[in-house]
Order: sequence, then structure tokens, then C-alpha cells
Amino acid sequence: MEAVARGTVVALTLFLSAVPFAGTPSLTIDYPAEGALFPPDFAPPTFLWRDATRATAWRIEVSFASGAPPLRFVSTGPRLHVGDIDEDCISTTNELPKVDPQQRTWKPAGAAWTLIKSRSKATPALLTWTGLDQGRAVSRAAVHIQTSADAVGAPIFYRDVPL
Repeated sequence: MEAVARGTVVALTLFLSAVPFAGTPSLTIDYPAEGALFPPDFAPPTFLWRDATRATAWRIEVSFASGAPPLRFVSTGPRLHVGDIDEDCISTTNELPKVDPQQRTWKPAGAAWTLIKSRSKATPALLTWTGLDQGRAVSRAAVHIQTSADAVGAPIFYRDVPL
């Protein structure tokens, strides 16, 4: 009976973490997409989300299906900003990039990202964002990510170029 109860708690926890709070606008995770697969030699990514609530901080929990202890972080969710633009590349036909004022960012520290990758090779990790307003949960969303067993084996260069 205890094993059934424990399984029920795990299933209920996974269900609740994927459901936004009733009566509040949902928090939307823009990056990574649900089920994203990261190479083991990938640098820590910048996670992106939007929250239309009055949240001023976000609790980010990374839980592992393997049963490894979850990792917990708190972020003020710095706003996304456009970096420097080379003035020589701007013409009358260009439209400069715009930033969604609701979009927020979080980048795990190198050691935390290494731990997340090592614990998500065999089974996906569940990343859950909970928006907090004066310490009270007001929004929630989650995505699963996993780390590939196969390395890229070459330097990865990534550049985001607005079209």
C-alpha cells in the first residue's frame, strides 16, 4: 500500500506542476521547448519565459525521475535585453529587434548546469517555474528536458539573428 501511495504522490506532483493555477494568467515558457534534448557538451542555456501576473520572483525547481534530490533556485527573472547593434548594419529597410517587456531570463551557473545534465541523461528532468508575488505562488508552468548520451564532438557556435 505504501508503494502505491508513493506512486500516487509522484503522479499527482507531476500533474500539478504542469497545470497553471486556476483563475490566473498562465506563465509561458518560451525556451526550451517541451522535450528539448541538449548535447552533453552544451554550455548553460538562457531559459526564457513570460509571466503576465504580478510575480516579482520565480522559484525554479528541477526534479529528476531517477529520484535524485531536486535542485531549487530563486530568480528575479532579469528582463531580456537587446545587445549592441553594429550601426553599419542598419539601413532604412531594417526593423530593429523588439523585446517583449514580459519576457524574463534565467541562466543556471556552470556547476548547476553540469549537475542537471548528469542527472537527466537516462530520464528527463522536469523544470518547474512558480511565479511569486510577495512570497505567494501566482503562476506556474513546467517543461521536460533531457541530456543526450551522444556528444556533438565539435565546437558549437550559436548566434541568434533576428530576421
